[in-house]
Amino acid sequence: MVTVSDDNTDDESKNASTQTISCIDIQRYRSLEKAIRVTAYVLRFIQNLRNSKDKRSIGFISVEERCKALKVLIMTVQQETFKDEIESLNSSSQKKVPLNVLQFATGSTEEPVLGFTLHPSIDFVEVKQGSSFLPTANTCINTMQLPRPSLLIDLPPTEELFKLYDYAFLNTYFGLY
Repeated sequence: MVTVSDDNTDDESKNASTQTISCIDIQRYRSLEKAIRVTAYVLRFIQNLRNSKDKRSIGFISVEERCKALKVLIMTVQQETFKDEIESLNSSSQKKVPLNVLQFATGSTEEPVLGFTLHPSIDFVEVKQGSSFLPTANTCINTMQLPRPSLLIDLPPTEELFKLYDYAFLNTYFGLY
Protein backbone atom coordinates (compact mmCIF):
# COMPACT_ATOMS: atom_id res chain seq x y z
CA MET A 1 0.00 0.00 0.00
CA VAL A 2 1.15 3.50 -0.78
CA THR A 3 0.76 5.98 2.01
CA VAL A 4 -0.20 9.28 0.47
CA SER A 5 0.93 12.20 2.58
CA ASP A 6 0.30 15.70 1.37
CA ASP A 7 2.11 18.63 3.01
CA ASN A 8 0.75 21.92 1.69
CA THR A 9 2.17 25.40 2.00
CA ASP A 10 -0.92 27.47 1.25
CA ASP A 11 -2.59 29.44 4.06
CA GLU A 12 -5.65 27.26 4.64
CA SER A 13 -3.61 24.10 5.19
CA LYS A 14 -0.76 25.48 7.30
CA ASN A 15 -2.63 24.79 10.51
CA ALA A 16 -3.92 21.41 9.37
CA SER A 17 -1.91 18.41 10.38
CA THR A 18 -0.48 16.12 7.76
CA GLN A 19 -3.12 13.65 6.73
CA THR A 20 -2.11 10.18 5.68
CA ILE A 21 -4.29 7.89 3.63
CA SER A 22 -3.43 4.33 2.67
CA CYS A 23 -5.28 3.91 -0.57
CA ILE A 24 -3.09 2.68 -3.43
CA ASP A 25 -1.88 -0.88 -3.87
CA ILE A 26 1.06 -0.46 -6.24
CA GLN A 27 1.27 -4.21 -6.79
CA ARG A 28 -1.85 -3.86 -8.97
CA TYR A 29 0.00 -1.95 -11.67
CA ARG A 30 2.31 -3.59 -14.17
CA SER A 31 4.19 -0.44 -15.06
CA LEU A 32 5.74 2.35 -13.06
CA GLU A 33 4.17 4.85 -15.46
CA LYS A 34 0.66 3.74 -14.58
CA ALA A 35 1.43 3.75 -10.84
CA ILE A 36 2.76 7.32 -11.17
CA ARG A 37 -0.38 8.48 -13.00
CA VAL A 38 -2.74 6.88 -10.48
CA THR A 39 -0.77 8.32 -7.55
CA ALA A 40 -0.72 11.76 -9.18
CA TYR A 41 -4.51 11.69 -9.64
CA VAL A 42 -5.03 10.61 -6.02
CA LEU A 43 -2.77 13.42 -4.80
CA ARG A 44 -4.67 15.87 -7.02
CA PHE A 45 -7.99 14.59 -5.68
CA ILE A 46 -6.82 15.17 -2.10
CA GLN A 47 -5.55 18.65 -3.02
CA ASN A 48 -8.84 19.51 -4.76
CA LEU A 49 -10.81 18.42 -1.70
CA ARG A 50 -8.85 20.92 0.38
CA ASN A 51 -9.06 23.82 -2.07
CA SER A 52 -11.99 26.00 -2.97
CA LYS A 53 -13.62 25.47 -6.37
CA ASP A 54 -11.70 28.29 -8.05
CA LYS A 55 -8.30 26.83 -6.98
CA ARG A 56 -8.95 23.24 -8.07
CA SER A 57 -6.79 21.54 -10.71
CA ILE A 58 -8.41 19.95 -13.74
CA GLY A 59 -7.17 18.50 -16.99
CA PHE A 60 -4.01 16.57 -17.67
CA ILE A 61 -1.50 15.77 -14.94
CA SER A 62 1.37 18.27 -14.91
CA VAL A 63 5.07 17.43 -14.76
CA GLU A 64 5.23 18.73 -11.17
CA GLU A 65 2.35 16.44 -10.15
CA ARG A 66 4.09 13.47 -11.76
CA CYS A 67 7.36 14.28 -9.97
CA LYS A 68 5.56 14.55 -6.63
CA ALA A 69 3.81 11.22 -7.27
CA LEU A 70 7.13 9.54 -8.11
CA LYS A 71 8.64 10.87 -4.88
CA VAL A 72 5.70 9.48 -2.90
CA LEU A 73 6.10 6.08 -4.57
CA ILE A 74 9.87 6.00 -3.97
CA MET A 75 9.46 6.99 -0.33
CA THR A 76 6.83 4.28 0.18
CA VAL A 77 8.92 1.56 -1.44
CA GLN A 78 11.93 2.61 0.65
CA GLN A 79 9.85 2.48 3.84
CA GLU A 80 8.58 -0.99 2.97
CA THR A 81 11.93 -2.35 1.77
CA PHE A 82 14.07 -0.96 4.57
CA LYS A 83 11.52 -1.38 7.36
CA ASP A 84 13.89 -3.40 9.58
CA GLU A 85 16.77 -0.99 9.06
CA ILE A 86 14.59 2.03 9.85
CA GLU A 87 13.28 0.35 13.00
CA SER A 88 16.78 -0.56 14.16
CA LEU A 89 17.99 2.99 13.59
CA ASN A 90 15.04 4.37 15.55
CA SER A 91 15.32 1.86 18.38
CA SER A 92 17.12 2.81 21.56
CA SER A 93 18.80 -0.60 21.79
CA GLN A 94 21.27 0.20 19.02
CA LYS A 95 24.14 2.42 20.02
CA LYS A 96 23.84 5.92 18.69
CA VAL A 97 26.94 6.95 16.77
CA PRO A 98 27.14 10.50 15.46
CA LEU A 99 27.86 10.08 11.77
CA ASN A 100 28.95 13.03 9.70
CA VAL A 101 27.85 11.85 6.29
CA LEU A 102 27.90 15.43 4.95
CA GLN A 103 31.58 15.81 5.85
CA PHE A 104 32.33 12.40 4.38
CA ALA A 105 30.70 13.26 1.03
CA THR A 106 31.64 16.94 0.70
CA GLY A 107 34.51 17.67 3.07
CA SER A 108 32.39 20.31 4.79
CA THR A 109 30.94 19.95 8.28
CA GLU A 110 27.95 22.16 7.46
CA GLU A 111 26.15 23.54 4.45
CA PRO A 112 27.61 26.84 3.18
CA VAL A 113 25.47 29.95 3.66
CA LEU A 114 24.83 30.26 -0.08
CA GLY A 115 24.51 26.51 -0.56
CA PHE A 116 26.70 24.11 -2.47
CA THR A 117 27.66 24.96 -6.04
CA LEU A 118 27.47 21.25 -6.80
CA HIS A 119 24.67 19.65 -4.82
CA PRO A 120 25.76 16.58 -2.83
CA SER A 121 24.73 13.32 -4.44
CA ILE A 122 24.93 9.57 -3.97
CA ASP A 123 26.01 7.17 -6.69
CA PHE A 124 25.27 3.49 -6.31
CA VAL A 125 28.15 1.53 -7.84
CA GLU A 126 28.17 -2.19 -8.49
CA VAL A 127 30.66 -4.12 -6.37
CA LYS A 128 33.40 -5.75 -8.41
CA GLN A 129 34.93 -9.11 -7.52
CA GLY A 130 37.55 -8.64 -4.79
CA SER A 131 36.35 -5.23 -3.58
CA SER A 132 34.40 -4.43 -0.41
CA PHE A 133 31.19 -2.64 0.47
CA LEU A 134 33.13 0.23 2.07
CA PRO A 135 31.65 3.54 0.85
CA THR A 136 33.92 6.07 -0.83
CA ALA A 137 33.56 9.75 -1.62
CA ASN A 138 34.78 12.28 -4.15
CA THR A 139 34.71 15.55 -2.24
CA CYS A 140 35.70 17.57 -5.32
CA ILE A 141 32.30 16.91 -6.86
CA ASN A 142 30.37 16.29 -3.58
CA THR A 143 29.56 12.69 -4.45
CA MET A 144 29.42 9.64 -2.22
CA GLN A 145 29.68 6.21 -3.83
CA LEU A 146 27.74 3.48 -2.05
CA PRO A 147 28.47 -0.05 -3.26
CA ARG A 148 25.49 -2.15 -4.26
CA PRO A 149 25.36 -5.92 -4.75
CA SER A 150 25.91 -7.43 -8.17
CA LEU A 151 24.60 -10.64 -9.67
CA LEU A 152 27.66 -12.52 -8.41
CA ILE A 153 28.19 -10.77 -5.05
CA ASP A 154 25.48 -10.67 -2.39
CA LEU A 155 24.93 -7.90 0.13
CA PRO A 156 26.74 -8.65 3.41
CA PRO A 157 24.73 -9.14 6.62
CA THR A 158 23.23 -5.96 8.08
CA GLU A 159 25.58 -5.84 11.08
CA GLU A 160 28.67 -6.14 8.87
CA LEU A 161 27.35 -3.47 6.51
CA PHE A 162 26.68 -1.07 9.41
CA LYS A 163 30.21 -1.68 10.72
CA LEU A 164 31.66 -0.75 7.31
CA TYR A 165 29.54 2.42 7.16
CA ASP A 166 30.47 3.37 10.72
CA TYR A 167 34.14 2.85 9.91
CA ALA A 168 33.94 5.04 6.81
CA PHE A 169 31.86 7.87 8.28
CA LEU A 170 33.73 8.03 11.60
CA ASN A 171 37.17 8.07 9.96
CA THR A 172 36.62 11.06 7.73
CA TYR A 173 39.90 12.82 7.10
CA PHE A 174 41.87 14.38 4.28
CA GLY A 175 45.23 13.37 3.00
CA LEU A 176 47.03 10.76 0.99
CA TYR A 177 47.69 7.29 2.28
